[in-house]
Amino acid sequence: MGKVQTNWLLPGHSGRACRHDNIYTKQNKKTHQVYSVKLCHPNENWTDKQVGHRSEFGTISSGISAWIKTNKELNSEDYQKVKRIFDRQCKYGTLRGMIYAKGYAKLNDEGQVVVTIGGSQSVVQTGGNTGGTTPNPNPSGDDDNGSF
Repeated sequence: MGKVQTNWLLPGHSGRACRHDNIYTKQNKKTHQVYSVKLCHPNENWTDKQVGHRSEFGTISSGISAWIKTNKELNSEDYQKVKRIFDRQCKYGTLRGMIYAKGYAKLNDEGQVVVTIGGSQSVVQTGGNTGGTTPNPNPSGDDDNGSF
C-alpha cells in the first residue's frame, strides 16, 4: 500500500468511491494516516478452502461485532478488560481486528462464535452468514452504466 495525503474531499473516507471502482482507501483511526491500494488482477476462481475461510471469517467477524455491541452497552468487565488491552497497544487499528487476531473469538463445532476473555467464555448468536462467499461479479468495472 502507498501512503496518501488526505485532503478536504475525503477526510475520513474508507472503502471504494463506487461499486465499479477498483481503488480502495483506508484510514487508520488512531494515526489518521490514509492508505490507498489498487486491485489489478482479482482472483475469481476460489477453491473450496478459500470459500470456507471467507465464510468462517465473516461469521466470526459478525459475531465479534455483536459481542462488542452487547458488552459495550452493558459495560461488562470482559469488555473493559479487552478495551484496556486495546487502548494500551498501537498494532491493531480496531478492537474487532485485535480480538480476531489474538484468537479471542473462535467457531465451535455447532458453528457458533465463542468469545473467550480471560477465563470466561460467551457464545454469541449471529444473525446468519455474512461471510461474503460470492465474489464481486465485475471487479474491473467494465460494464459501467453510470449509476452508483
